[in-house]
Amino acid sequence: MSDLTEAIAAEALGDFTGALEHYSRLTESGSPLDRVGILQALARCAEKLGRLKDAGGWRRKAGQAYRALRDEEMKADERDYLALVEYRNAVQDLHGDASLPAVAKEYSAVLKDNFSAGAEGLTHDWNWILSELSLRNQAEPIGRAVFVLGVVVLLAALALLAYDLLSVVAAPGSTDVLPSTATPDRNAR
Repeated sequence: MSDLTEAIAAEALGDFTGALEHYSRLTESGSPLDRVGILQALARCAEKLGRLKDAGGWRRKAGQAYRALRDEEMKADERDYLALVEYRNAVQDLHGDASLPAVAKEYSAVLKDNFSAGAEGLTHDWNWILSELSLRNQAEPIGRAVFVLGVVVLLAALALLAYDLLSVVAAPGSTDVLPSTATPDRNAR
């Protein structure tokens, strides 16, 4: 069996140490995009084993590999975004590690590249929805209305909770409930 199938099988069975061993033999094989996937798999397995410093190193290499892809392999905005995700994960994994400042500098460069033209091209879900409904110019009043609706729902939930608590406190004690000191007769069945 090939190292790739062995690695996938080991990872699927939860043998992350074995998967790491097989994946590590594949870092220089396949297409550049295949190698990114291998680096991500190495990071994933290291994270599962709690080896966050190792995982952070693999995430960093995956970010670098995304940045090194050519336009014909992946569109620039897509690879920049995916590199950004890998660097963010690397920074989280490398918290407190000596390599963090260097990785953070690379992460900062990716952020700068991603936002060099401002937020143009970045689409939040609300922007897309409002654009599709031709309501983008009404975003602020719609946002305020959603906020007010949320406050009303929260207040209604609190009022119902208060009503329920008051009805329980005001209700006379029930005679259908056994006192906590009573022991049921098990032979009565």
